[in-house]
Amino acid sequence: MLPENRAALDAWLQVQTQWRIGGMGTPTGLDYAGIEAWMRCTGRAGNPRRTRRLLQDLQLMERVTLNEWADRAQRESARTRR
Repeated sequence: MLPENRAALDAWLQVQTQWRIGGMGTPTGLDYAGIEAWMRCTGRAGNPRRTRRLLQDLQLMERVTLNEWADRAQRESARTRR
């Protein structure tokens, strides 16, 4: 792992409980109020530039995760229709 990615991975692992769940019980995205609170409580909200970068990294991981979950659900749905 590249050293510049370590902070984003550490953050990602610590905010994994901060998912918003939609009406059908599916995750719809991260709860940014929870992430903001975590950033403040852990001192990661002090430097605006670093905070913005960390949030962008988390949003990228969020999108990739949601896309992967959607792909898996679609594959599972196709498998059960056979």
